[in-house]
Amino acid sequence: MPAHAYVGVGFASKRYSRSIPLWCLIIASLLLDLPYFVNPNLGELWMTHSLVMAGFWSVLVAVVSTIFLRFYNSQTVNQGSQDSEIQIVFSSLYVGLIVFSHWILDFIGWPMSVFNSAYDGVPLFLSDIPAVGLGVYSTWIGAIGMDFGVLILGILVYLYTRRQEKREL
Repeated sequence: MPAHAYVGVGFASKRYSRSIPLWCLIIASLLLDLPYFVNPNLGELWMTHSLVMAGFWSVLVAVVSTIFLRFYNSQTVNQGSQDSEIQIVFSSLYVGLIVFSHWILDFIGWPMSVFNSAYDGVPLFLSDIPAVGLGVYSTWIGAIGMDFGVLILGILVYLYTRRQEKREL
């Protein structure tokens, strides 16, 4: 599981949406794995990690984000401004894309034969077959390189962005 890489995507994605909290972006990038953290015996992988279900969870998160942000925005001074509505839609779609990035990283990394030979790829549809993947995690060098490479790159992008923000002030 490239958990470090997901966190790296969360850090790097902060560059393009300064209004979304970092913790929200990191949780969004890990979202497809959260059910397994809560209950490791959850069941079938396709329920969260298939291409179809990753798309479903991404859309669901975008819709819930839109509802939440509209409610939150209605409680503030900027009620009904068109700029705030555009920002809500952009932010919600962006968080949904971050959720979907999880599947993309899994596609690049899987099959994860280094960790468990049973992981033969990420599912495409509503079953574990067919499973696809590029196989970066089939070697230890690939697994460590991708995991920590994306994490370090994401943190560097985040730190660069924060530095630029401070210069603008």
